[in-house]
Amino acid sequence: MITIDSFRAEDVPAASQIAGKIWEGEIPGLTPDLSPYLYEFLVRYYFVEASEYNVAARDESGKLVGFLLGAREHIVGQAPDDWLRTCPKEVREHPMFKDYREYLEFNREAETRYAKPDDLLLLLFCSTRRGAGRLMMEEMDLRCASNPEIRSTLLWTDETCDFDYYRKRGYHEAASYVCETAPGGQKFVTWLFRRVLKQTAG
Repeated sequence: MITIDSFRAEDVPAASQIAGKIWEGEIPGLTPDLSPYLYEFLVRYYFVEASEYNVAARDESGKLVGFLLGAREHIVGQAPDDWLRTCPKEVREHPMFKDYREYLEFNREAETRYAKPDDLLLLLFCSTRRGAGRLMMEEMDLRCASNPEIRSTLLWTDETCDFDYYRKRGYHEAASYVCETAPGGQKFVTWLFRRVLKQTAG
């Protein structure tokens, strides 16, 4: 049985492991010593602790099996530089780490350009348990329904993700572009998807 509740700061380490497992093949040449730092940076980059739209999925033992991080545009924070300063110098200054940060910031800027005042930004979404993603999306919708200022959700995704997942769940393409700052010199086709919430559709 899957339990849905709020994602908390103490969930970051487990979420980082999930992210690393899902995207471990995303960056060619990523070494095992750098990988944990990089994916913890990813989670911390998108985790806005003040947001009420952070959702967690847990299994029967309470173990984290999925998470959804969301926030309104006006409270999305900056990169976790305080945490970065606690990382070894060789990690902070590693070219692959710097490339990854540029990749996230490039797409974050694109998302900001297309965001509407009544959007909720779906910032990061991972699931390792069948059915958990649907339950987290439903919980996010319930939380959005209590705020009349939110009329739609917006996210960015690229070819490293299962982007058809969003199309099947009512998301429609708002924009597309090629991200030329992807790690390792890669170029990823990237999409922005928006979904109008049911209670506001029409």
